[in-house]
Amino acid sequence: MTPLPLLLLVAVAARPLSAMRARGAEREVSPGYPPTEQQLQRLTPRCREQLQGLKDDLVGFCLQQFPQGVACNLMVGMVFAGESNTFAVENLTSSDKDSMLWAGMWDGGEPGRTSKKALLHFANLVDASTVHPSTKLGEMVEKHGDLQACNNDLAAQVSFTGERRDEGLVPNFWKMASERFVKDMKGSLQGSVVVIVNKDLDPSAERSFYKSVLYNYELPTIATTVNLNSFYASFDPWHVRTFAPGRNHWLPQMLVVDLRDTCEEMVESIKGKLLMACETTCDVQEWLKKKPLRCLPCAAGCKLDQSFAKKVKKELNRKWYHIF
Repeated sequence: MTPLPLLLLVAVAARPLSAMRARGAEREVSPGYPPTEQQLQRLTPRCREQLQGLKDDLVGFCLQQFPQGVACNLMVGMVFAGESNTFAVENLTSSDKDSMLWAGMWDGGEPGRTSKKALLHFANLVDASTVHPSTKLGEMVEKHGDLQACNNDLAAQVSFTGERRDEGLVPNFWKMASERFVKDMKGSLQGSVVVIVNKDLDPSAERSFYKSVLYNYELPTIATTVNLNSFYASFDPWHVRTFAPGRNHWLPQMLVVDLRDTCEEMVESIKGKLLMACETTCDVQEWLKKKPLRCLPCAAGCKLDQSFAKKVKKELNRKWYHIF
């Protein structure tokens, strides 16, 4: 008679397991979990079209990578809901070259200078690639209008759940993308980061630097990643690995190319944003002391051509760019 209770316990335990699997399957197809679908219905038609298209492409890519047993709809939905989940976009942000960041280049820009075509050509000249649109994730975003239709859609910019991590559909996505891009930069031990900026420093301007993805998401992510040096050091008190060149210690040299001839002000703005990651003292302060931000002006008349690329390469080859 003794084994009977044990068998009953096994039978009872098996039922919740199958129920959990059923609920998991429902989540995969449920449009209401997480609440992304409800949020999409609140958007303007054009913004909804761009975000829905991007979400569908991300789910499709996820299903190609993990065709069996992975709830891609759930995972991608979690990204847009503010969850720190980059598993759904694994392999979408990698590049075989150093990544270049930028703000303010556009299809209608000045040829050879401020256009997207000029940006991509210049990236090749300095042996780099833009994180968008040159990566798979960047291509997806560009395909859906760079989410530009959502810039003035308040419903896409505010929290839906009220939870701290949820800042809105568009901010949640850009946070995730920036985390993924910077993680790959650190993982490849990228020693320098070139930043091309063609933005107005007036906060009220339509094309203000302070409204850019670079300022609001990519720079803070770099600062947070640098700050993790201290976290890793806590597990390596003798600094055997942490403060030697390697994956746990990342101090890239940042070189800004300013197309508005505002180098001094631009450097101060970027430095201020990076330091916002510090509450008191932090690794960002030490990083900027060891490797101060550098800036090369490229004012009116200057072209992003082979000649200017040589100046950038010369700057990047200075000795202090390679110290740790």
